[in-house]
Amino acid sequence: MDALSILKHNTDRFGMVTVLNVTLYEPNTNEPLLELETLKLSNISFDGSQKDARGGQDAGLLLQYPYGRTANIEMQDALASMESLSYLWGGSVVEGPTDYHKKLVHKVLTATDIITLDELKTGVVEDSLTIINKTTGEHVVITTDYTTDYVVDTTPLTEVTLIGATVGEELIIYYMATAQEANGFMPKRLALTSEDFPKVVKLVGKTIVIEQGSSKKVVVEIVIPRFQLNSNFAFTMEAEGEISTFDFSGVALVELETKEIITMTNLSRS
Repeated sequence: MDALSILKHNTDRFGMVTVLNVTLYEPNTNEPLLELETLKLSNISFDGSQKDARGGQDAGLLLQYPYGRTANIEMQDALASMESLSYLWGGSVVEGPTDYHKKLVHKVLTATDIITLDELKTGVVEDSLTIINKTTGEHVVITTDYTTDYVVDTTPLTEVTLIGATVGEELIIYYMATAQEANGFMPKRLALTSEDFPKVVKLVGKTIVIEQGSSKKVVVEIVIPRFQLNSNFAFTMEAEGEISTFDFSGVALVELETKEIITMTNLSRS
């Protein structure tokens, strides 16, 4: 067996040349959950601990007992989606009309200007609006006259009539709006609570290695039966920096029945 291993090593040596294409699965049902096919890097490293036995006059190292092997996986994606971030955060995505904060700048043309507040949130009352005079820095003294029934969901446009405003001044209006489906685009909202953490998934990655002897490509599959994403994450947003990347790093947990933490399989050669 030892001689055969030496021979196999000499004939089957390969080099890794590219990143993994990763699919995340539900570990119990094998239901596919997420595809990560735009990774910039995918690294796997192994850590372990050991207990030392030392003795003799020079306290020489007599033996080691290795234990606590850990496989760490580092993945960095060039692109992200609300769905991929939901796995990274452990949060939940809701698709549909959603409320958001809106700001409108208006230049007063007449003392009784009528301003249309696009997408005003259903049920908004007068004290939900903040109107500031950009020219003087003071709140504008106004009354609001809703000329359409803003309680009805089918009426997304609401008008506000200004009374006593000075012509030429600029007003800044802050209010809550509701984003609706438009031009085939449906708003999405990703929420993370203090109790949300990433779930354990099954990681299946495919990559290509190059054989030294034949210079042919070999497809390799790497499987981590129970992969736990890290709960730490960060966004990097810089005006003049590099385009942001997204870290999907984590650790391999032990598969309870087989005790496996990772497998690597050569599938085909071309």
